[in-house]
Amino acid sequence: MIIIVMGPQGSGKSTQARLLAEKYGMQFVSVGEILRELFEDQNQVGIEARQYWIKGELVPDDLIVKIVKEFFNKHAQEKDYVIDGFPRDPGEYVVMKEVFPSEIDAIVYINLAHDLIIKRLKKRAQIEKREDETEEAIRRRLEIAQNVTFPLLQKFKDDGYRVIEVDGSPAPEIIFNEICFHLEETHTLIKPQ
Repeated sequence: MIIIVMGPQGSGKSTQARLLAEKYGMQFVSVGEILRELFEDQNQVGIEARQYWIKGELVPDDLIVKIVKEFFNKHAQEKDYVIDGFPRDPGEYVVMKEVFPSEIDAIVYINLAHDLIIKRLKKRAQIEKREDETEEAIRRRLEIAQNVTFPLLQKFKDDGYRVIEVDGSPAPEIIFNEICFHLEETHTLIKPQ
């Protein structure tokens, strides 16, 4: 069973993905975290990927696909995942089915207005000292989301996947409760641990 959590940077998707993984006894996978860990370990892939994310650009598909394939090969025995950060565009969508070890049960999309995203990310950048969250980089990521992620979301819908869209502006616990309500209402396989 796989749940993909999508949304613009700053929408709270990683927070919600972690909460879902904990509640349903699934493994949380964040491609962004994997990339940052690779960079901290001075791994060549992480160093190369950083050149893109620091500017607010998407890390190229070939690097992301390589990382994701390696991860799932190492964890081949696991079947239940909540995934944050993959796929991000139509190119990755094409290889998604060969990479994932089981069927996708739901796509959760967290929507948030651009002004709220910028406000949240500026605050996070100050607290966490995230050098990749300059206003220029944030605006570039929002532009990419508009041009790449939204069409991907439509592709999931067109191909018949169950897409749950929620508003990302309320408190995290309200968003989480709404997501769980929709998951449990529409997916009999999903039950709290």
